[in-house]
Amino acid sequence: MRWLLFLLLVCPIWAAESPPDQSLALTPVRMAYGELALELNWDAYGPELRPGGGWVTLGDRVRVPAIIRREGTAGARISSQSPLSVRELAPVLEPVLCSGEGALRVKVRDLFCNEVEWEAPPERVHWSPGSLLEEVRRQVCGLETWATIPAGEPITDLAAFLAGCPAPDDLALLQQDFPLLFQPPQLPPPATTTCQGAALSPAGLLLYQALDVIRHMELTHPLPWTSLHPYHWFEEKVGGIVISFSAEESYCCAGVLLPQGAPGRALVLSRKDPRLWPSRPGWYDPESGAGLLPLILELVRLARGVERPSDCGHRDSGPDYLGPWGVAWALARKLAEGDIRIGLTPEQREETALYASQLLSSRFCH
Repeated sequence: MRWLLFLLLVCPIWAAESPPDQSLALTPVRMAYGELALELNWDAYGPELRPGGGWVTLGDRVRVPAIIRREGTAGARISSQSPLSVRELAPVLEPVLCSGEGALRVKVRDLFCNEVEWEAPPERVHWSPGSLLEEVRRQVCGLETWATIPAGEPITDLAAFLAGCPAPDDLALLQQDFPLLFQPPQLPPPATTTCQGAALSPAGLLLYQALDVIRHMELTHPLPWTSLHPYHWFEEKVGGIVISFSAEESYCCAGVLLPQGAPGRALVLSRKDPRLWPSRPGWYDPESGAGLLPLILELVRLARGVERPSDCGHRDSGPDYLGPWGVAWALARKLAEGDIRIGLTPEQREETALYASQLLSSRFCH
């Protein structure tokens, strides 16, 4: 008896001995290329289930392999063996996660064709807290963050803003959100500038300045393709950025191992593209076609390709498709019209309007 009591204390049984005792635990994770997914653990009532392998289906939409473990006389613990894509589950997650209504259908089938189904009410669905859950909530619920400036304050004078380095805390955050990698794998190029104690190459400084401008954008209306602030939207799509010395053109995306050891999705920026790496820092030079403007739009274009690739070869069918080139053109137009404020002068807004018109005439099939 003492031996049995010891086992119960060390290895407690979490068995659902009746249907009302069931519970569903969902843990947000990232898949290999940064896509959000869920791991599932279901404390099920299933006296007919046999232990071993099987399949679990969530919301009648996503089915993955599972392991079934018997616990108690009628309970079973169901654990998913592959992540379940949040993107595919979004329609069935929305009422439960966002408004606490409805129910989440879950079904398990063992290798002997025994099945158990359950409609999990919101109060029996447990979500693992953390930053990934907040990303899941934004993706599923479409939270509106467009009116909030992530950096706190808008830019009033872009030239003065770009004259120095990002503030120390801002630079540390940018480096954490978007680690900088190189291709071919190598040590970073020799730094020619020291930015708030961090040694950066000119390309690295320019990249973080571009991201810092995005972070400071002040929007008067939401973007046409997301209700998120552009920095939050970009953060959801991209885990890192690669500066490539071998790629002929920039592209999305490369699977990389991020500095913290987790796999992630990175945009690849070609060092051979002169538009992205001006010899002198500035917003936009119509003669050379280079500047911070093309770099910002290229970052947005590549990130959009994660969720909506071009549908007409390397171009978009039209601006209304809101593909990679569509969102780049829309962002340029909003900057030119003042719907997005970053401290541009009237001359800089005219240059931005010119660049937007060039995109409209060259990057769409019709």
